[in-house]
Amino acid sequence: MKMSAEMLNQTLKWSNLSVGSEEMAGILDYLNHILDELDIINELDLGHNPIAPDKPCKLESLREDIVSKSLSQKKMLGNAIDVQGNYLVVPKVLE
Repeated sequence: MKMSAEMLNQTLKWSNLSVGSEEMAGILDYLNHILDELDIINELDLGHNPIAPDKPCKLESLREDIVSKSLSQKKMLGNAIDVQGNYLVVPKVLE
């Protein structure tokens, strides 16, 4: 599937966006590249998922869920690298 300049103009109008003609050509090329990649993906035969088993899982093969005593808060915090009050301090991973 290819996106025409007319389709892009209509989409920009609906989105309340305006772009210049040079920028429009770049956007159109970029969107058509994405659509080409999606066409390739759509050609893949995804009817069979090799990860999912063909036969149902036998529940007998699963281990029994046994409740056991968990760590106390004091013991768990004693193993931590950095603690503030009753909380673990971990490095920030998102900006």
